[in-house]
Amino acid sequence: RSTAEVIVIVDDETFISGELSPTSVCRLADGTPIPAEAARRIASEAGIRPAVHDRGDVRRLGRRIPITIDDRGVPHTRGRPLATAAQLVAQLRDVPLDHGRRRRLASWEQRLALLVRTLTCEHPQCSVPAAWCRAHHRVGWTRRGPTDLANLELICHTHHGHHHADERRRRASRGRARQPPGGPPRGRRGRAEGAA
Repeated sequence: RSTAEVIVIVDDETFISGELSPTSVCRLADGTPIPAEAARRIASEAGIRPAVHDRGDVRRLGRRIPITIDDRGVPHTRGRPLATAAQLVAQLRDVPLDHGRRRRLASWEQRLALLVRTLTCEHPQCSVPAAWCRAHHRVGWTRRGPTDLANLELICHTHHGHHHADERRRRASRGRARQPPGGPPRGRRGRAEGAA
């Protein structure tokens, strides 16, 4: 059985009050704004994964917490009214956001944290939605870069390809271009291409 996943990013004050303000954040992962009531309805049907962040950089991300909305519009979690963000943070059971060298690819939780941080590809002046982007190591895995949140960014397919092409050119200019295992590519008859 597969289930659909909808990522809604909403700040705590907007979620708890159910009302938008000039400083509210209430959007889908692709940047589409949604009404606060829609965010609350989605949470009541699916639960929430609270994230603690500072100026967009996620510090903690929790496991899913079930939410219900009572007749007066007050959110409840585990049978208790939720009146402040501190009450939600107190229930936070952290998931790891830093994996060091134990893991090469970004985890689902790391991608969620990156989606909280940015709306679009992190390459300057690119407008591709972050939800369409790939998690990329700033200091590459092959250069001993860790799979830690601080070393990851979301970049689109085009800029991801440009980055790796630039890296290959830099290695080649230093005389360290790597040959594929087994030497140069071979033609159909088993000889190196261009050999007589």
